[in-house]
Amino acid sequence: MKFRVGTRVKFLDETGEALVMHIYPNGNIKVLTEEGFEHIMPEGKLIPVPGMEEETEDEAAKSTQQDGIPDFDPEEVISLKEKMFSKRRESAPARDIRTEQIEVDLHIDELVENAKGMSNSEMLAVQISIFRQTMEEALTGRIHKVVFIHGVGAGVLKAEIRIILRADYPACEFFDASMSKYGMGATEVRIR
Repeated sequence: MKFRVGTRVKFLDETGEALVMHIYPNGNIKVLTEEGFEHIMPEGKLIPVPGMEEETEDEAAKSTQQDGIPDFDPEEVISLKEKMFSKRRESAPARDIRTEQIEVDLHIDELVENAKGMSNSEMLAVQISIFRQTMEEALTGRIHKVVFIHGVGAGVLKAEIRIILRADYPACEFFDASMSKYGMGATEVRIR
């Protein structure tokens, strides 16, 4: 089955729907779940939802640079998310109990297909953009705990995340995630 960016899909082995965000040459597909989180899945684990393609072929062609590496445009990602979830929000019941917890790996290799040629500041911008999107979605959803895996490295991403948490999310509690599971390379955020 051929998928396109913008195609709405169902999971073969799980409940829920997602939106195709990127198609990798190796047959894997990056999808955006109903909860707003990205996962990379094998093509065989997805089923298209008939009549739910959101992007034309012209738009799909524009979303890839000449070298085959997708452009990272946060505005387009937000637009795709809004298209996918706008119908769901209208019919979804109010969610006031926060029950879900998620992990988000912010290593650049997990966020972009090819980081070669990106400067450190460009990589940090992508990572911070995903961090902010995840926090906003966690605040509006039923997610009560998010673990951001940032790695140890020089500590720049960890420091930046904590600066943003203190400044922009004062109602959230954060601390080093489980040492036995993540070492010193993750920050746990509790949403109140």
